[in-house]
Amino acid sequence: MTPTQRHTPTPSAHEPAQSNVPPVMDVTAIQRWLRLGAQDLRRNPWPGLLHGVALVVVGWLLVGMAQDKFWLLAGAYSGFLIVGPVLVTSLYEVSRGQHYGYKVDLWDVVFVWLSFDKRLIGFGGLLALAGVGWVVSSAGLITAFAATPIHKPMDFMHHVVLAQQGYLFELWLLMGGL
Repeated sequence: MTPTQRHTPTPSAHEPAQSNVPPVMDVTAIQRWLRLGAQDLRRNPWPGLLHGVALVVVGWLLVGMAQDKFWLLAGAYSGFLIVGPVLVTSLYEVSRGQHYGYKVDLWDVVFVWLSFDKRLIGFGGLLALAGVGWVVSSAGLITAFAATPIHKPMDFMHHVVLAQQGYLFELWLLMGGL
């Protein structure tokens, strides 16, 4: 037994055990995050603005191309949920750089995406599996239980979301939450 081990107190059965649970965040944390994000945007606006513009343009292109093709829109939406968290890692790099006192330029942002970091690739792969699983299971549920075939977004609104009978929309939401 080393001297350090000999003098380290051990908790007794009467002492409360220390918890590894993080402290609960309060509502002011959200305000702090938004304030810090606004500071990041003011200090270095180009990466955030270009991300925003790119996402808007891609979104409008998808809506324009898949206007009345419900399943294509559903797949594109799920695809965004896959790509979005990976693309936002560059904004984390901007924030990290500002925290350490240097300004991140667009080449740094591109470098993050092209780094082929195994963690990022693994995370993207897991998101892809989750997205494909969601699209397939969602399509199966809607196809099997919708009163009429769903081909357009308005069909989904009328026959699933606003359906007078049954609980298909609620079941679909519940399945999405799992």
